[in-house]
Amino acid sequence: MSFFRQKSSTNTKNNEDNSSRYYGSKVVYAMLDINFTQKLSMLINDSIREYTSNNSRGVMCRSMHVDLPRMDYYIDNHMISIPGNIEASYNKFIEQGGKEWANDYVGSISAFLHQGIFVDIFKAIPYWKDSNECRWDIIMASHDRLNCSNTFHINKDGSIKIISQSHVSNIILNDNNIVLTKSSTSFFSLQISLVCVKNIGGHCLVMTAGDSTDRATLQLEFEDIDK
Repeated sequence: MSFFRQKSSTNTKNNEDNSSRYYGSKVVYAMLDINFTQKLSMLINDSIREYTSNNSRGVMCRSMHVDLPRMDYYIDNHMISIPGNIEASYNKFIEQGGKEWANDYVGSISAFLHQGIFVDIFKAIPYWKDSNECRWDIIMASHDRLNCSNTFHINKDGSIKIISQSHVSNIILNDNNIVLTKSSTSFFSLQISLVCVKNIGGHCLVMTAGDSTDRATLQLEFEDIDK
């Protein structure tokens, strides 16, 4: 059983109590509708155009370069990330992808496929809702770095799958209100599928894949600040 009181008018329409606080637990689900798919595609393709217009073809973006050993990157189900070794991970990425494929795709893929993609995903989510259909306007969830797994599955046919599982220490609402959560019992779960298509202009075009199993979920247990 969960006990919960809404704290801010950002959480639901028609809420007049702005002084109360959160307690108990709640599970909320991201609305991954057409508004989400359109905005995420726009944000990703804007990043690709900005990066590839200023860099030569086949050059990996530094943000992805440094993330290669920090996260789990796969190419055609072969893990290429080597923890703690940036250059070895990079060399394995190029070797597994092949020089021709890397030359065509690495600039575009690296422009968005790093930690920054989670900011874009949260920006693209129009709102979240709970089991009572109450609206939640969450702009970010703070992940526990010691209990976080981010995996990027890249396939040379153009399909990409982003999977993230982490503990959550707080959420930030759209009025910049920070709500503390118990990181040991609060979780974030995400799967997003994308398709990357080679474009005539020298960079790639990315769109969401429309996978029915895609999801973003926050299971939250709120800190009792009175204890």
